[in-house]
Amino acid sequence: MSRVQGLRTKTQKKKYLKELIDAEAIRPEAYNIKNSYEVGDFINHPKYGDGFVEEIMTETKMRIFFLDSERVFIHSKA
Repeated sequence: MSRVQGLRTKTQKKKYLKELIDAEAIRPEAYNIKNSYEVGDFINHPKYGDGFVEEIMTETKMRIFFLDSERVFIHSKA
């Protein structure tokens, strides 16, 4: 989802996330530390809710944008 890379402000990111949440055809993937993710992936976390991957920081770290926060998570953990 290359549209994510054009989102600069928190307001733009929140609007985009709300669009994803409201779109019935798009379902978030349950977060799993073992899975590999890409920028734009729509994720559901049991504690933080729905969000999208806004940045892949390293091979095993990513930043996810949620409506109320941005958090760093581990991914691709064997």
